[in-house]
Amino acid sequence: MTLLKRIGAWTPYVTAGRLLTDREARVSKGGSGSYDDQSSWALGASYRLAPNQKIKGEWMRVRIGGGSTLLDQSSTPVQNQVINIFSLAYSFAF
Repeated sequence: MTLLKRIGAWTPYVTAGRLLTDREARVSKGGSGSYDDQSSWALGASYRLAPNQKIKGEWMRVRIGGGSTLLDQSSTPVQNQVINIFSLAYSFAF
């Protein structure tokens, strides 16, 4: 879910998300032992430089519960951890 408000060239926003594999798959852990249990929220803003250009900064906080197939866990399983992700992006269309 995302809530945003355009204020001139600025667009601040807040986003919340949840990814959870169904209970049966979490109990059996499937054939590979992988399932998803994570939630996240993000706080960010974008600035429109021109009609076809935008710059965006974001801070996302991801909580990994029992596991996540979205992370490379080949060496060490990631469980019950919080990951902070900071990003800066420049987008354009031509």
